[in-house]
Amino acid sequence: MNELLENKTEKSDLSVKTLVHDGITWIDVENPSWQDLKKIATEHHLHDLQIKEYFSKQQMSQVEIENEYIFSLLHFPTYQPEKAKIETNQAGIFLGKSHLITIHSGPDRKMRELFDQCEQDSEKRAGYFHQSSAYLLYKIISELLSEVHAITSTINQELDAIEDNVFDNEASDAYQIELLRRKILRVRRIVAALKEVLSDLSGNVGAFAGENTTRYYASNAKSVKKLWVSLEEAQETIEIYKDADFTTSTERTNEILAILTIIFTFGIPATVIGTFYGMNIPLPGGNETGAWTFFGQYTTLIIVGVASTLPAIALFWFFKKRKWL
Repeated sequence: MNELLENKTEKSDLSVKTLVHDGITWIDVENPSWQDLKKIATEHHLHDLQIKEYFSKQQMSQVEIENEYIFSLLHFPTYQPEKAKIETNQAGIFLGKSHLITIHSGPDRKMRELFDQCEQDSEKRAGYFHQSSAYLLYKIISELLSEVHAITSTINQELDAIEDNVFDNEASDAYQIELLRRKILRVRRIVAALKEVLSDLSGNVGAFAGENTTRYYASNAKSVKKLWVSLEEAQETIEIYKDADFTTSTERTNEILAILTIIFTFGIPATVIGTFYGMNIPLPGGNETGAWTFFGQYTTLIIVGVASTLPAIALFWFFKKRKWL
């Protein structure tokens, strides 16, 4: 017979729900304060140090084995589309032989959604609770890992889209590459710690659930290792794209500078000659000595133009000969 209990404190941001099925109890605590967790720790004989670790500023994933329960502090990545960034969602978990306490806060409500689904769907509740509290935790972690799989798949899709831009687009994609690079680094950091914790959890959960359930946890650990390999490949790929984009941008800049340099070089003879004839000094064909007219009234202009063009042609021939063009 299923027994469903719910308890909400006077504090509006705290929600404590309890679900009991076949002798297994799941207590889900959302957005607790220090006083809230102290009360829960007293009721369920939890260690104060582990409550402090949940609120610690230097939060690190970990597994601690006690006489009556296993404490684990897990972190999962959560994508916030409105901010276009990856955030870390923390879950404190106390696993006993017949009960499970999950504590979480932050933007991700996946844990509470799983609880509500078990609460409302008797078939799913039976599937989650049908073996032991350790099996229930395995199912919860497996669902949370599916979210990490979705984020990793999105990263791979974005990598494919950036590949086309990096190698085909003439514009720089440095900003998009850096955004994706930051996302990959954030997920890698979380999954790296999660990989170690799930491996430790797999090795210690047997004392509470037996070897059969340990195999389920080994499956979760294996799944995280696959995610890690995928993220490592994504990291290597984004670094290649970053270098390729930098190289492409540098070559494009060098081409522009080369063209401007050639134009400036070809214009040097005309600039030099024009500078002399712009001075107020007597020069052949200048205003002070009288303009040349043996080719007409524009004789001086023709001679200056030819004198400017011939050196430019000579420079062009020299550049071609040296294969600079």
